[in-house]
Formats: sequence, C-alpha cells, structure tokens
Amino acid sequence: LQRRPAPPDDRAAVHAVQASLSQVGALRAAGRYAEALALAQSTLREAEALRWPPLVAAATLAVGDALERMGDYAAAERTLEDGYFAAVDANAAETAAAAAILLVGTVGRNLARPSEGIRWARHAEGLLDELGEPDDGLRRARSLTQQGLVFAHRGAYDEAQAAFRRALASAERVVGPDHPLLADLLNNLGAVQTMLDDPDAAGASLARALALVTGARGPDHPDRLEILINLGNLSSHRHELDAARRHYEEALALGARTLGEAHPSLLPALLGLGYLAHRRGDLDAAEASLRRA
Repeated sequence: LQRRPAPPDDRAAVHAVQASLSQVGALRAAGRYAEALALAQSTLREAEALRWPPLVAAATLAVGDALERMGDYAAAERTLEDGYFAAVDANAAETAAAAAILLVGTVGRNLARPSEGIRWARHAEGLLDELGEPDDGLRRARSLTQQGLVFAHRGAYDEAQAAFRRALASAERVVGPDHPLLADLLNNLGAVQTMLDDPDAAGASLARALALVTGARGPDHPDRLEILINLGNLSSHRHELDAARRHYEEALALGARTLGEAHPSLLPALLGLGYLAHRRGDLDAAEASLRRA
C-alpha cells in the first residue's frame, strides 16, 4: 500500500472526530442505532470539513454501518460503497476491508444479490491478505460470518455451517468462550442447524447465544431479536407451537420497542405468527399478521 495522505495541522479537530466515531461505536454496541446514525452523520460532516481522506472514509463507514442496522439497506449499500472507495483512494486498507466485509451481507443477504455479495467477499479477503490478517484472526471471522449468511440465503446450508463453525472457532480463540461477540456467530450457526434438521445442536447454539447477549447487554437489546426469531423457527420445526408463538411474540415486541414498528427485522416474526395462526385455524389472525408483514 502507498503512504496515507498526511493529516491536517489541526490535530485537535482530528482527535475530536475520532472521539465522536468511538462514541458512535459505543451507541451501536448499546443498540441505540438511531442515535448512532445521527451522530455518525454529524461526524461525517465534521470530517469532510477537515478534508483528510482517511478520516472521511472512516466516518462514511460509520454512517453506512448505522444505516444497515436501521434497516435502510439500499442507502447502506450506497454509503458503504462510498466508504470503501474513499478508503481505497486514501490507502486506508483497514477501513476498506471493514466496508467490504459489511457489503458482503448487506448486498448478498439483505438485498438478495448473493453473487455480488460473494464478489465483495473476494475484495475483503484480498485486503485482509494485504494487512497480514492471520487465517484465524477476528476480521477473518467477520468475513466468514458474512459469507456464511450469503450461503444460507442461497440455501447452501452445509457451506454456511462450515463458514460459521470456522468463524466461531477463530473468534473463540481470540476473545474466549464467554464474550458476547460470539452470540451472533452462535445465532447464525443455530439457524443453519435448524435448516439441516439438527434440532439438538441448534437448540444448544441458540440458547448459548441468547444467554451471552442477555447477560452482557440486558433483555432489551435488539441483538436478542434475531435469536428469538430463530428460537421460534426451531420450536416450530419441533412442532412445539405454543413455544414458537411465545418466541415470535417476544421478538415482535422487542423489535417494536427498540427498532420501530416498520423495521424489516420484524418480518420473520410476523410471518412466523401468521403461519402458526393458519395452522391452528385462526384465519383472521393469520391474515392480520401476513398483511402487516
């Protein structure tokens, strides 16, 4: 990589923007995505005023990440692409790799363009090679996780499970077995294990994921939402319909409180409730859930 552009003389202003980006990360980790987005957008304006390309790229990445978590996937794609190319132009390989990793899942799963998602994975892996990232490094685990999501979207569940297992093993070596970072990996693994008709393994993975998130972040964190939905899917797979309904209803209530009534992450819970209502013959409830979905 070529040398980065020199930072501006106003180092205090640069440090202030970097501190704001750290605060964006803290808000994101706390599940306060709307606040994270608002702060990221204002921080991007401050970075642009300083005209230091690596800082602008980092702030653009923060906006794109927040947009993705808010469920605005089309805007997230555009912004993350802007961040990626800005980082490449600024020789900021770490920022470029982070943007490419996020684009794998945003494009490949959330926007249902898996072939493009896999191409972004190739960009990400090439940048990680340039950075000297070890095969079992945490950034490799993040990249593998996003690739696994794309494989699962395609219905390639064996490939998805292999990717999630590798990512989980790498992350456990880096952060230990009890870090909440593992929850997302375990949740993804559990969802695929359900699709592969391995309910006992799926139940263990999802229970561990839920315990890690709840213990570290509390019962009202939006990271619990997808785990609850996957527990509902597992219960439905096991024909435990009352348990499935409880999981979907808890997920729906949590999502509405923390993300808003219109967030796309609520869709699987609504579909699940509609399916269960249809199975028990409550066609009015089924129609209401499916119309809302």
